[in-house]
Amino acid sequence: MKQIFENVYLIFDLDKENDIFVYTWKLANENLEIEDFLVESKKILEGILTSKCKNIIGNDTDFKVIIAPEIQEKMNKTLLFYLNGAILKFAHIIPKELVSELSVEQLFEENSESTYEDKYFETLEQARKWIME
Repeated sequence: MKQIFENVYLIFDLDKENDIFVYTWKLANENLEIEDFLVESKKILEGILTSKCKNIIGNDTDFKVIIAPEIQEKMNKTLLFYLNGAILKFAHIIPKELVSELSVEQLFEENSESTYEDKYFETLEQARKWIME
């Protein structure tokens, strides 16, 4: 696994051998305004598409942003739509906080037109194991 990007809010790792792109939210995201969250989310999408990996792990363990339903809908129409046909599996490592966990789950469940498999996990190890199946 090789780190390919890092900023205040995110880290991107790439495992080309196993065709896995991993993004990890850093604790600093708790101070993000929703507009900045959307900018960072676009960076994640660009990282996924640029990597050309078919398997994604979203490490949302330290994710703190509460995503309102109207923002979830906007993201599905403008960002998540681009993942259809580009990836096969998307493993989500759920946040520690219940409200953030629900935001993440609702965001991806709203993407009813998704063409990829997605599943939720508590640890990176569980997510990697499922991706490798």
